[in-house]
Amino acid sequence: EKDPASAGSFLSGRHLGQYWHSRSLRGAGGTLRLNLEAEPWRGSRAYLARTGNLTAATTCPRGAGLMSRATATPRLRHGVLLFAAIAACVAAGCERRRDAPPTGSTPPPAITLTRGLGGEPDTLDPQLAQDNPAIAVIGDLYEGLTRETADGGIEAGAASDWTRSDDGRVYTFRLRLALRWSNGDALEAGHFVAGLREAIGPDSAAPYASLLAAVESVEAPQPGLLRITLKAPLPYLPAVLALPVAMPRHPAGDGLADPPSNGPYRLRARQPGAWIELERNPHYHDAGAVQIDRIRYLTVADLATEVNLYRSDALDITSEVPNAQIPW
Repeated sequence: EKDPASAGSFLSGRHLGQYWHSRSLRGAGGTLRLNLEAEPWRGSRAYLARTGNLTAATTCPRGAGLMSRATATPRLRHGVLLFAAIAACVAAGCERRRDAPPTGSTPPPAITLTRGLGGEPDTLDPQLAQDNPAIAVIGDLYEGLTRETADGGIEAGAASDWTRSDDGRVYTFRLRLALRWSNGDALEAGHFVAGLREAIGPDSAAPYASLLAAVESVEAPQPGLLRITLKAPLPYLPAVLALPVAMPRHPAGDGLADPPSNGPYRLRARQPGAWIELERNPHYHDAGAVQIDRIRYLTVADLATEVNLYRSDALDITSEVPNAQIPW
């Protein structure tokens, strides 16, 4: 199997090999946010911040941090890490964080998750993304017709449901009602058509366009309906449509420095070579379930520096732990 930590193997390592990532995670300021999900090719994505996906938001004594090996591990090892993580949290006297303060109390401060990104993203254009930093950020900014579940399955994302023809060649996706871009513009099926055509067109520069090579045509007969016709059956098409290459494109996006996104988060600010900050997208269709207010990515290229930041509580999650430092 290819190493799913490499951007070039995200499909085989994630969807075919059934391998997983464990990310390092430590609480800062006395708070431990423990990711209890299987983490595939692209990092925690926004489901780290969603409820209902085995994500525990807990409050623990300072120093009750957790670090797990950030390498590709089989499903069984992930289960062991998961059990150990829960046990460590319980032993530390953790309490589940309440989502709302008692009546009359002061609202809690905004929750910010600080992540090491392992370098500067090569782009934030979904169709052009190929390195791990870009894929991680895009996973928080965008949502496809489908999305991953906590256990690595595929479920409806921007689409509410879909059907497949008897011969397996025609997929019809129905979008959720009243979808919006992060700037409030209406999100329509035609925007997904634009994204797919950008990826598979004759002038495409998408590095993973080959994943959509079986697509014969894509059309939007209605604003809320999208139809994909294949040259031959492709049973794993719903999984491909959860990848960055299949994300929608805003009609005016190509003319904007920071185009709108449609995922749980939107771009708040960016300092190239230093950090990227996202904030909750109020127009996301499931915005009420997003529990982390902001995500701050530090674009630290040197892994040793990133680990030192993690050890000093400047990071909540590391992108990777060098093998030489695993004994620590």
